[in-house]
Amino acid sequence: MAYLAPIDTIAIGVWICLVAVQLGIFLLLFSKYLKSSEKNNIKLAISLTFIFLAIGGSCFIFFDYYFTQLEPSLYETHQLIFKIATVFQLSGFGFLFLVSEHRVFKGKDYFIFFWGFLGLLVAAMVVSDFVLTETLINLAFIFAVFIPISYIYLAIKLPGAARNNILLILFGIIIFTVGMVLNLLDVIVAIELLTGSAVVIHYLYLISPILQIGGLITAAKGFNQLYFQ
Repeated sequence: MAYLAPIDTIAIGVWICLVAVQLGIFLLLFSKYLKSSEKNNIKLAISLTFIFLAIGGSCFIFFDYYFTQLEPSLYETHQLIFKIATVFQLSGFGFLFLVSEHRVFKGKDYFIFFWGFLGLLVAAMVVSDFVLTETLINLAFIFAVFIPISYIYLAIKLPGAARNNILLILFGIIIFTVGMVLNLLDVIVAIELLTGSAVVIHYLYLISPILQIGGLITAAKGFNQLYFQ
C-alpha cells in the first residue's frame, strides 16, 4: 500500500541505525578486550554478542524488506535466509547465556540453560517445516527468561556500583528482548487479531528497532562499567 511506503522507509533507516549501534558497541568493547591485560573469555563473549546481533540484524533487513517485503505468506519460501539470520541473532543471545550463567553459577551448573537454548536453536534450524521452526524458536525464548532472572538475582545480591550496573544490564536486556519479540510471527498474528488490522506489522517493524536500540545502549553501558573498566 502506497501510504505505508514512508513508514517502511523510516523503519529501514532505523534498522540500519540498529546494526550500526551494534557494530559500534562491538568495536568499542572488543578494542577494550584486546587492550586489557586480563583477556578473559567473559569479556570476549560480551563483545561477540554484539557482532553476532549485527550480522543477524543485517540478514533480517534483507529478509524482511527485500525477499518477503513484510509479507508473512512468503516467509516459508525464503526460510533459508530466515534461518541464517536467526542463527546469528540468537547466537548473540547464546553468548549472553554464557555470561549470565558464569556470573551466577561460576560454571558449576555446566551451563544447562545455554545448552537447552542451543538444543532448541539447532532443532529449529534442522526441521524443514516453517511452523515447527517458529515454534521451536519461541520455546528457545522461554529459556532466555533465565537471563533477566539471573540479573535480578545479582541485583539483589550485589552492593553499590555493581548493583547499579547490573540494573542497567537488566533493564537494557528486557527492553531489547521486548523489541525482538515484536518481530515473532506468532506475536504479529496475535496483535493483528486483537487490532483487526492487517498492516500492523509495518508499525511493529518501526517500533521494534527503536526499542532494541534503547535496550542495547542501556545494557552496553552496564556491561562496559561492570566488566571493562
